Amino acid sequence: MSRFETLFKTHTSPIFMPFFVLGYPTKEACLQVITDFIEGGAKALELGIAFSDPIADGPILQEAQSEVLQSGFTTQDAFELLAAIRQRFPTIPISILTYAQTLEAIGIECFFKKLHQLDIDALLLADVPLFESTPYQAFAKQYDIDWVCLAAPSTPNATLEVMAKVGSGYTYVVSRNGV
Repeated sequence: MSRFETLFKTHTSPIFMPFFVLGYPTKEACLQVITDFIEGGAKALELGIAFSDPIADGPILQEAQSEVLQSGFTTQDAFELLAAIRQRFPTIPISILTYAQTLEAIGIECFFKKLHQLDIDALLLADVPLFESTPYQAFAKQYDIDWVCLAAPSTPNATLEVMAKVGSGYTYVVSRNGV
Protein backbone atom coordinates (compact mmCIF):
# COMPACT_ATOMS: atom_id res chain seq x y z
CA MET A 1 0.00 0.00 0.00
CA SER A 2 1.41 3.41 -0.98
CA ARG A 3 1.94 6.25 1.47
CA PHE A 4 -1.04 8.08 -0.04
CA GLU A 5 -3.33 5.06 0.24
CA THR A 6 -2.24 4.57 3.85
CA LEU A 7 -2.75 8.26 4.63
CA PHE A 8 -6.26 8.40 3.21
CA LYS A 9 -7.30 5.10 4.81
CA THR A 10 -6.05 6.03 8.28
CA HIS A 11 -7.31 9.63 8.55
CA THR A 12 -10.99 10.34 8.98
CA SER A 13 -10.56 14.09 9.34
CA PRO A 14 -9.61 16.53 6.54
CA ILE A 15 -5.99 16.34 5.41
CA PHE A 16 -3.87 19.42 4.74
CA MET A 17 -1.89 18.79 1.54
CA PRO A 18 -0.41 22.07 0.30
CA PHE A 19 0.91 22.74 -3.16
CA PHE A 20 4.16 24.62 -3.67
CA VAL A 21 6.40 25.25 -6.68
CA LEU A 22 9.86 23.77 -6.12
CA GLY A 23 12.55 26.44 -6.05
CA TYR A 24 10.20 29.34 -5.27
CA PRO A 25 11.27 31.96 -4.40
CA THR A 26 14.70 30.35 -3.91
CA LYS A 27 15.87 26.81 -3.25
CA GLU A 28 16.65 27.59 0.40
CA ALA A 29 13.43 29.53 1.03
CA CYS A 30 11.42 26.75 -0.60
CA LEU A 31 12.87 24.16 1.77
CA GLN A 32 12.00 26.39 4.72
CA VAL A 33 8.41 26.90 3.50
CA ILE A 34 7.96 23.14 3.08
CA THR A 35 9.38 22.58 6.57
CA ASP A 36 6.93 25.17 7.91
CA PHE A 37 4.05 23.43 6.11
CA ILE A 38 4.90 20.11 7.72
CA GLU A 39 5.51 21.59 11.15
CA GLY A 40 2.16 23.39 10.72
CA GLY A 41 0.29 20.13 10.17
CA ALA A 42 0.64 19.16 6.51
CA LYS A 43 0.16 15.42 6.14
CA ALA A 44 1.27 15.24 2.49
CA LEU A 45 2.86 17.50 -0.12
CA GLU A 46 2.11 18.28 -3.73
CA LEU A 47 5.16 19.90 -5.29
CA GLY A 48 5.37 21.44 -8.73
CA ILE A 49 8.30 21.25 -11.09
CA ALA A 50 8.30 24.53 -12.99
CA PHE A 51 7.38 24.49 -16.66
CA SER A 52 7.56 27.32 -19.20
CA ASP A 53 3.93 27.04 -20.39
CA PRO A 54 1.83 25.88 -17.41
CA ILE A 55 -1.53 26.10 -19.17
CA ALA A 56 -3.42 24.29 -16.41
CA ASP A 57 -2.33 26.74 -13.73
CA GLY A 58 -3.71 30.14 -12.87
CA PRO A 59 -1.81 33.44 -13.07
CA ILE A 60 -0.23 33.27 -9.60
CA LEU A 61 1.26 29.82 -10.19
CA GLN A 62 2.27 30.79 -13.72
CA GLU A 63 4.15 33.78 -12.32
CA ALA A 64 5.86 31.66 -9.64
CA GLN A 65 6.96 29.10 -12.22
CA SER A 66 8.23 31.84 -14.50
CA GLU A 67 10.29 33.35 -11.67
CA VAL A 68 11.74 29.95 -10.80
CA LEU A 69 12.77 29.31 -14.40
CA GLN A 70 14.17 32.83 -14.84
CA SER A 71 16.35 32.28 -11.76
CA GLY A 72 18.05 29.39 -13.58
CA PHE A 73 16.45 26.68 -11.44
CA THR A 74 16.38 23.44 -13.43
CA THR A 75 14.73 20.04 -13.21
CA GLN A 76 18.04 18.75 -11.81
CA ASP A 77 17.79 21.42 -9.10
CA ALA A 78 14.25 20.20 -8.39
CA PHE A 79 15.57 16.65 -7.97
CA GLU A 80 18.25 17.89 -5.56
CA LEU A 81 15.64 19.79 -3.55
CA LEU A 82 13.39 16.72 -3.51
CA ALA A 83 16.30 14.67 -2.15
CA ALA A 84 16.75 17.19 0.67
CA ILE A 85 13.01 17.17 1.42
CA ARG A 86 12.89 13.37 1.47
CA GLN A 87 15.95 13.19 3.72
CA ARG A 88 14.40 15.65 6.16
CA PHE A 89 10.92 14.08 5.98
CA PRO A 90 11.33 10.37 5.18
CA THR A 91 7.71 9.31 5.69
CA ILE A 92 5.53 12.13 4.33
CA PRO A 93 3.71 11.35 1.06
CA ILE A 94 5.03 13.50 -1.79
CA SER A 95 3.30 14.02 -5.12
CA ILE A 96 4.83 15.81 -8.09
CA LEU A 97 2.74 17.94 -10.42
CA THR A 98 4.30 18.93 -13.72
CA TYR A 99 3.82 18.77 -17.47
CA ALA A 100 4.67 16.09 -20.03
CA GLN A 101 7.44 18.08 -21.71
CA THR A 102 9.36 18.07 -18.42
CA LEU A 103 9.53 14.29 -18.66
CA GLU A 104 10.15 14.27 -22.41
CA ALA A 105 13.15 16.59 -22.01
CA ILE A 106 15.10 14.02 -20.00
CA GLY A 107 13.29 10.89 -21.10
CA ILE A 108 10.08 9.50 -19.67
CA GLU A 109 11.64 6.39 -18.16
CA CYS A 110 14.61 8.36 -16.84
CA PHE A 111 12.21 10.74 -15.08
CA PHE A 112 10.24 7.91 -13.45
CA LYS A 113 13.44 6.14 -12.46
CA LYS A 114 14.67 9.34 -10.80
CA LEU A 115 11.39 9.78 -8.90
CA HIS A 116 11.70 6.19 -7.70
CA GLN A 117 15.29 6.77 -6.56
CA LEU A 118 14.13 9.86 -4.67
CA ASP A 119 11.34 7.84 -3.01
CA ILE A 120 8.64 10.10 -4.47
CA ASP A 121 5.17 8.66 -4.12
CA ALA A 122 3.01 10.04 -6.92
CA LEU A 123 2.94 11.94 -10.20
CA LEU A 124 0.26 14.07 -11.84
CA LEU A 125 0.81 15.37 -15.37
CA ALA A 126 -1.51 18.33 -15.81
CA ASP A 127 -1.51 18.26 -19.61
CA VAL A 128 -1.86 14.54 -20.31
CA PRO A 129 -5.44 13.41 -20.91
CA LEU A 130 -6.41 10.08 -19.37
CA PHE A 131 -6.78 8.28 -22.68
CA GLU A 132 -3.30 9.40 -23.80
CA SER A 133 -1.58 8.47 -20.55
CA THR A 134 -1.01 4.74 -21.08
CA PRO A 135 2.80 4.99 -21.59
CA TYR A 136 3.11 7.12 -18.45
CA GLN A 137 0.89 4.75 -16.48
CA ALA A 138 3.12 1.84 -17.48
CA PHE A 139 6.26 3.56 -16.20
CA ALA A 140 4.45 4.64 -13.04
CA LYS A 141 3.55 1.02 -12.37
CA GLN A 142 7.05 -0.21 -13.24
CA TYR A 143 8.67 2.27 -10.85
CA ASP A 144 6.05 2.00 -8.08
CA ILE A 145 4.82 5.58 -8.45
CA ASP A 146 1.14 6.37 -7.89
CA TRP A 147 -0.48 7.59 -11.11
CA VAL A 148 -2.75 10.50 -10.16
CA CYS A 149 -5.71 11.19 -12.42
CA LEU A 150 -7.24 14.62 -12.87
CA ALA A 151 -11.05 14.85 -12.68
CA ALA A 152 -12.96 17.98 -13.65
CA PRO A 153 -16.61 18.90 -13.07
CA SER A 154 -17.26 18.02 -16.72
CA THR A 155 -15.59 14.59 -16.59
CA PRO A 156 -18.12 11.97 -17.78
CA ASN A 157 -19.03 9.16 -15.39
CA ALA A 158 -17.61 6.55 -17.77
CA THR A 159 -14.24 8.34 -17.68
CA LEU A 160 -14.38 8.56 -13.88
CA GLU A 161 -14.86 4.80 -13.78
CA VAL A 162 -11.71 4.31 -15.89
CA MET A 163 -9.82 6.71 -13.61
CA ALA A 164 -10.84 4.65 -10.60
CA LYS A 165 -9.29 1.60 -12.25
CA VAL A 166 -6.02 3.07 -13.58
CA GLY A 167 -5.30 5.79 -11.03
CA SER A 168 -3.74 5.23 -7.65
CA GLY A 169 -2.88 7.15 -4.51
CA TYR A 170 -5.55 9.79 -4.91
CA THR A 171 -7.57 11.56 -7.58
CA TYR A 172 -6.99 15.27 -8.14
CA VAL A 173 -10.45 16.79 -8.25
CA VAL A 174 -10.77 20.20 -9.88
CA SER A 175 -13.56 22.11 -8.15
CA ARG A 176 -14.54 24.30 -11.11
CA ASN A 177 -14.07 24.63 -14.85
CA GLY A 178 -11.11 26.76 -15.88
CA VAL A 179 -7.82 27.47 -14.13
